[in-house]
Amino acid sequence: MEYKKNLKEKLGDLNLVRLIILSIFVIILMSLIVPSRFFGLKNFQSMSFQFPEFGLFSIAMALAMFTGGADLSIVSTGNLAAIVGGKCIKEIIVLQKGIPEGILVFVALLIALVVGVICGLINGILISKAKIPPILTTLGTMQLFSGVSIILTRGTSLYGFPESFNNLGNGFFLDVVPYPLVIFIIMAAIFTFVIQKTSFGVKLFFIGSNRMAASYSGINCNDIITKSYLFSGVLSAVAGFIILARTNSANADYGGAYILQAMLVAIMGGVDPRGGRGKITGIIIAIITLQLLSSGLNMLNVNIYFKQVVFGGLLLIMVILNRKNK
Repeated sequence: MEYKKNLKEKLGDLNLVRLIILSIFVIILMSLIVPSRFFGLKNFQSMSFQFPEFGLFSIAMALAMFTGGADLSIVSTGNLAAIVGGKCIKEIIVLQKGIPEGILVFVALLIALVVGVICGLINGILISKAKIPPILTTLGTMQLFSGVSIILTRGTSLYGFPESFNNLGNGFFLDVVPYPLVIFIIMAAIFTFVIQKTSFGVKLFFIGSNRMAASYSGINCNDIITKSYLFSGVLSAVAGFIILARTNSANADYGGAYILQAMLVAIMGGVDPRGGRGKITGIIIAIITLQLLSSGLNMLNVNIYFKQVVFGGLLLIMVILNRKNK
């Protein structure tokens, strides 16, 4: 048992080294092709606004993958949370004028979190209690949440929110650090502690490694799995709220490409698709690596469809490398 634990730690360290090497390779490559733009302040600020939302989606995906599952509904959950929060705030503005904008932003975030919790609980209960496979469950709820979003918006975008929303999504903390990046750092720090330093994380990985053994050891597997999808819903809701604030609008179709990217980042970060292995710190490094690659491809005016080919190919390569390390 101790041997397996040490082996997993070594594989995790190897994956981090691989990620760092990939990051250095991307930086060197882009510095040779587009040095002035790639290392410009505007580019780094742009990346700081872009990666927090798909970074949170990636951690949300990883929480499900730690148990050997997957959450395909993360983007639909985020959009639904943003839409419900946005609609509630617009109704409050109509019914009660003069409320400080800061309070409106806070209330919208709370509503979005409640929606995220509900969506996560639906996934968790269906998977843990009804024993429906995670892929089928979240594929179904992805369509369900997306359908509800379309009904609420009638297929259009919600817009015209208070200026404070726009400031939160596009402003700077202390005129230096983008607010979305601050939110990402806070959430990443919380879940790094929860997953890597608490008994919940230990139980999560134990279930992912061997659910039967975890059950015989006295762990309430259904409870842990439900909580993992609940937390996934919360992170997805925060990501959706960031999109709402950054674009000052909400739509059922936002962020469709994030599902592939979130799964790619999770696997790049060392998460085993079969469960039982991975670290939030590895995922954070993978997020930065993928954002560097994406930013470089944008500067080269690479077609968006070709980017999907690159990301899909990279996902397959990482899966193969992880299987060889097992």
